[in-house]
Amino acid sequence: MRFRLVFILVLMLAVAGCAGMSAPTGSQTGMQGMQAGAVTPPANLDLSTTQASEQGLFTVSYTSDLDPLTINKLNIWTLHVEDAGGAPLDGATVSIDGGMPEHNHGMPTQPIVSALGGGDYKVEGMKFQMPGWWTVTVVVDDGGRQDKAVFNLMLP
Repeated sequence: MRFRLVFILVLMLAVAGCAGMSAPTGSQTGMQGMQAGAVTPPANLDLSTTQASEQGLFTVSYTSDLDPLTINKLNIWTLHVEDAGGAPLDGATVSIDGGMPEHNHGMPTQPIVSALGGGDYKVEGMKFQMPGWWTVTVVVDDGGRQDKAVFNLMLP
């Protein structure tokens, strides 16, 4: 009887250990803003809600329905995208991804982006599961050009 209990306990621990091991999700493998290894935040972390894209093709800003941003809650962002001349950009393909560079992991959700018009895009399913430094990467493709803007967040 005692051997049976020990065997069952060992088996349960083995199954629990295997259940915790899973293949990386798309968010974990496709983290556009993530580095190869964990990194610490720079001393002069830019927390602006408006960023020029890396090549200067677009300007992207965001607002969140949660203010302040809160961990473990789904929230909705509105992105506003303009071209280099400051005109609202409609008809672009916009995608978003994020993660924690210090912990080298992605978001627990895969946000969905839909066009609203007037250069605005609705992002549903934004979730941050722990406090700390997050980066959110917005990729804009206007059909001929692609560029990305990276936002830094420091969540309490």
